[in-house]
Amino acid sequence: MLLTDLEILTMVPGSSPTRGAIRIDGERLAEIGALEPKPNEEVRSCSGWTALPGFVQGHVHLCQTLFRNLAEDLPLLDWLHERVWPLEAAHDEASLRASARLALFEMVSGGCTTFQSMETVHGTEFAFDEVAQSGLRAVVGNTLMDGSDVPTGLKQTTAEALATAAALHDDWHGHKGRIFHALCPRFILSCTRELMGELGRLRAEEGRRVHTHAAEHPDEVLAIKTACGKRNLLALAELDLLGPKTSLAHCVHLDDEEQAALSASGAAVLHCPSTNLKLGSGIAPVRGRWGRQGRHQPEGHPGDPDAAQLAAHHSQGEEQQEPAPCGQSKRCRPLPGPAGRGER
Repeated sequence: MLLTDLEILTMVPGSSPTRGAIRIDGERLAEIGALEPKPNEEVRSCSGWTALPGFVQGHVHLCQTLFRNLAEDLPLLDWLHERVWPLEAAHDEASLRASARLALFEMVSGGCTTFQSMETVHGTEFAFDEVAQSGLRAVVGNTLMDGSDVPTGLKQTTAEALATAAALHDDWHGHKGRIFHALCPRFILSCTRELMGELGRLRAEEGRRVHTHAAEHPDEVLAIKTACGKRNLLALAELDLLGPKTSLAHCVHLDDEEQAALSASGAAVLHCPSTNLKLGSGIAPVRGRWGRQGRHQPEGHPGDPDAAQLAAHHSQGEEQQEPAPCGQSKRCRPLPGPAGRGER
């Protein structure tokens, strides 16, 4: 198929918009430029349309999309314990698939073609299967939770958590060249040191990708300091969980020592502006400290809760506008209103 009469934005540094055509061969873009139709090739005129690479969504939870409006006006830790974790534990195959399909439809409708998602503890194979059918590119992982303060419906032993992750990696990592698995400890408070240490070993020795939450809310920061004797990112660094293939959602509350560890590690921050505003967690220093240091800061977008809080919409464009007003705001408290794109 040949798509003609397009304005094309390649996003290559230094390039300018051009008019041309795009040839599609199966599931791939085969050619871009001034192209002529081949014999018997289907041709579609796209006059008035602009083509550009798909958006990348750094942090979502497909499994939380159905939780919209069910977790209102609560700070992070209460929000997790009282609403989101019980809701996740109640999922079955049908609800997990429905939640994933809705999130995938909304993301692709907003131009998002690649994303990274942390699913719940059980049933992540159903999310992988829905992603495989969608045609999107994705990094997906099952949430790992073996800590003492975890509800029965979500808690696994350390061995069970690692075995579940290993099976998903074996079954799905590299599927069709576009679907990959990540190790997803929910956050330090929901995991034992034994589990986190083994995940750090897998990251360091086998090059495995890690996707977790960090330094999102002041109450969480205090709880981790009490439990670990040090702040969040320093504890992650000690466990060998920081590196170029580590993605950290939020990172709103980092001190200078944590910032130095983050910068030295090459880890990416997924700053999730809508979620942070919804939960009153604070505002990540995108325009301040990170901007000055060139910190890698892809956005986490609603459609997950990162879905329950953020899942009120899956508009990538709307999410990309959030950082601008965030830079002018200093308010930090739970905010009322529909919960849509979620969190942990």
